[in-house]
Amino acid sequence: MRPPEKLLTDLYWSFQATLPGNAQLMEVALREYHEDVGCDFNEKALLARLPISSLNIIFKYDQRGITGEWLKISEVVQIRRTAAPTPSELLHELHFAVEDRLADQDHHFFEGLWLCDPKGADGLPVYELCLGS
Repeated sequence: MRPPEKLLTDLYWSFQATLPGNAQLMEVALREYHEDVGCDFNEKALLARLPISSLNIIFKYDQRGITGEWLKISEVVQIRRTAAPTPSELLHELHFAVEDRLADQDHHFFEGLWLCDPKGADGLPVYELCLGS
C-alpha cells in the first residue's frame, strides 16, 4: 500500500515554541497555538492514528560556516514505532529531534510532511519536512 502523499498538513505549529513534556501536553499546546493564530482545530483528526508507524523525515536548514558563508544542511530524522502514532505524537517526536537546529531559523513554521519516496533505501517511506516563515 502506498503511503499518503502528505501528512499533518492541517496542523499549525512553530519549532520556536517550547516543546511540551509529552504527546498529551503537545495536544494541549497545539490547541492553544491554533487559537493564537486564529485557525480551526480538528480535535478528532488529532487523535486518529496515522496509516504508517515508521518513516524517515528529511529536514533542511541553513547554518553559517566557519568563514561566515551560509551552508545548506540536510538531515534525516528516523521515526521508528511499533504502533502507528497520532499526529500529536509524531509532531512531538519530530519537534524533539529538530528543535536545536530549527528554533533559530527564519523558516520555522511547520507546514506538513510531503512524500519524497514511498520506499527509501531501508524500505520505509521518506518525507520532507515543509517549513514556512
